[in-house]
Amino acid sequence: MSFISIFILVLIAAIILAILYAFFHMLIVFIPVIFIVAIGIWIINRLCAKKGDSDLTQKEEFSRFDYFSNYRNSESKKRKPARDVTTKDIDDDNKRN
Repeated sequence: MSFISIFILVLIAAIILAILYAFFHMLIVFIPVIFIVAIGIWIINRLCAKKGDSDLTQKEEFSRFDYFSNYRNSESKKRKPARDVTTKDIDDDNKRN
């Protein structure tokens, strides 16, 4: 490799490291801002929430999205018998040998 190609590779590596340093520096600077916003949203939600809504499972809106209701109700319902089904033992292949 010539001097110019090594110089170009070092220059590219320096640029990439500078960009990464700037990105992580900005991320560290914004961590307190993120915490302040999260605490503010939590306080607003805590103060403005209705007092009787602590149990979400009793709400009517939640019951519309209860995807496991059929699973819970299936224990009381009986299954239909299977049609056109044949079974075969696993050990049948081993007995022939």
